[in-house]
Amino acid sequence: MRDKNSETSSGNVFADIGITNPEEHLAKVKLAMQINLLIEERDLTQKEAAKLLGIDQPKISALHKGRLAGFSLERLFHFLNVLGQDINIKISPKARTRKKPNIVVVYNKAKRKPPLDDAKASRPTILARKKK
Repeated sequence: MRDKNSETSSGNVFADIGITNPEEHLAKVKLAMQINLLIEERDLTQKEAAKLLGIDQPKISALHKGRLAGFSLERLFHFLNVLGQDINIKISPKARTRKKPNIVVVYNKAKRKPPLDDAKASRPTILARKKK
């Protein structure tokens, strides 16, 4: 049951709220999400990630929080390349059923590290000394 005051989303929140260039905003968000997953996957601190990507730590914080105004698509592509990712750009004619052209970002989700086996993690490591 739908509320009379609600409407169905277009699938892009930026378009729904009337932001200029909503496709670019959504693409930047998706790229930033992937960058953040890769940083997390590598267990990098913000300082380590900043050094790796050649930016300062506050910019990593902004990227992490989704504050993307200072980041171009090109810059986000560069960060992904530094993090070992290939970028493939596919250009195709606009579908006749759509009113406007769009930008689509498709990515393979970063693989998360498997959790530690609790039994192995709690076992103490014993170093044996060689007898002389």
